[in-house]
Amino acid sequence: IELSHYAVNYAIRKNGIKLILGDYETHNFIDKFDVITMWYVLEHFKEPFLIIKKSYNLLNKNGILAISIPSLNGPLFRFRRTTWLKTRPIEHIFDFSPYSIKMILKSFGFKKIKIK
Repeated sequence: IELSHYAVNYAIRKNGIKLILGDYETHNFIDKFDVITMWYVLEHFKEPFLIIKKSYNLLNKNGILAISIPSLNGPLFRFRRTTWLKTRPIEHIFDFSPYSIKMILKSFGFKKIKIK
């Protein structure tokens, strides 16, 4: 599922990928999935905990949620916090550390959590 008309059209035209044009937060999915991916999007949701819960419920047994998010454990945050605050995108509603995302995922039932 993708919000961008351009991205949906590009994926279909270039790669034949089946995409849904819409909003993950509000879309009512019929199917369950083996894999759900979110690349640098979780930090933009107003209710990331509901998104994680929804994702957990949409996965088949032994399904995988693969996410990539900016880390509060990065060197800029740790050693130059003032610079980090000035350059942090305003549209990032939530920030996660490796520890916090691990605890959040565990609280929703995810069991095998790998953080890199």
